[in-house]
Amino acid sequence: MNKFHYETLERILRDDRINGKPININQYGFSREFAFCIDGADYEIRWFHNQSTLSSGFLDVIFHRADISGTWPNRAKMNIQFYDINNNVVAVLPIERYRR
Repeated sequence: MNKFHYETLERILRDDRINGKPININQYGFSREFAFCIDGADYEIRWFHNQSTLSSGFLDVIFHRADISGTWPNRAKMNIQFYDINNNVVAVLPIERYRR
């Protein structure tokens, strides 16, 4: 089983299109929680190396890993795609759209 490394999540969330920030930082400067906003919707991620949670409002999606990709068949140019442990897509957030 591959682990979803903290540094990988930080790299994804530092992308200028996402601009994620750590929240609830502990006394050692560490945080498992990140917040970001896409298209006016607020999201939070609670990271653990073997299972993380994407939350927005009353929705919680458990995922194993995430990446930035343009391969999902939708109208977006780039997405954050979230996968379960079996590598199935469980959530897609468009972060860059084609011009209309």
